[in-house]
Amino acid sequence: MTEAQKRLVFFLSGTLVTLLVVLLLVVLLGGGEDESAASTSVTTTTLAEPATTSEATTTTAAATTTTAATTTTAATTTTAATTTTVAATTTTGGTAGSCSGIPGLSVPAGATLGPEADFNGDGLLDRLITFEDAGTWWVAIRLSNGYAQGTAVFGPAWPVSIFSFDGFPVGFARIDGGASTEIIGTVVWAGCNLYEATLSTGSAAHFLSGGSVTHLDGLSCSGDTLTTTSATSSDGVTWEYVSKSYLWVPGLLEFQLQTSSISTLTSPADDAIIFGAGSFGC
Repeated sequence: MTEAQKRLVFFLSGTLVTLLVVLLLVVLLGGGEDESAASTSVTTTTLAEPATTSEATTTTAAATTTTAATTTTAATTTTAATTTTVAATTTTGGTAGSCSGIPGLSVPAGATLGPEADFNGDGLLDRLITFEDAGTWWVAIRLSNGYAQGTAVFGPAWPVSIFSFDGFPVGFARIDGGASTEIIGTVVWAGCNLYEATLSTGSAAHFLSGGSVTHLDGLSCSGDTLTTTSATSSDGVTWEYVSKSYLWVPGLLEFQLQTSSISTLTSPADDAIIFGAGSFGC
């Protein structure tokens, strides 16, 4: 046998074996399908689960209690500020006997007696006086019942006049001065005491009166107004003339400046006005 024949036989043998194997597999597989078909079908019955008694689901809504926060609003109490209005002093006030328990000023014998007026409003006349006591000069008002109060001044002092500004008496007294000019102080009565009247600036109401050949000062009173005048010159011919008007305010016991004027006068043409500036008319 040739080599080619051997290979052919080998090839055919292999092929035959392969075919037999395939045939065997076919038979085997076919028999399996018949067996499967002959098998008793298993019916799978799915039993329904026993009814489950649903427990009543009780949903208790939690009672939501909303407690509103209690807001206490404190009532606002507004206390109006108590305003005490002090009535203005329009009269001197007090009666003759109302000051008897308050220590007064001891007036020595020999006091200089001035004019009289009803200073305390009791219908009786009281007196403006001045005196010296142990080296101290005093201007005082002595009531009709003898009670007195005063203020110490430089002195020598003496009473000059009393002018009633619309019913409110003010005493004028000389309290200081020099050779040609006097300083006039003003005093008033309120309650149980004597006070020096003041200017609206707060200073005591002192005024000049008198003069010389180069200066003249004076004052006059009318109604509720006090007017001061002043004339000064360096040569006796040309004069500077100043006039000031003050309103008397009894509630404050003061003179309030209202008007002020300055003018130039010439002598002798304006002598009546110039030399009238040194007069006292209160």
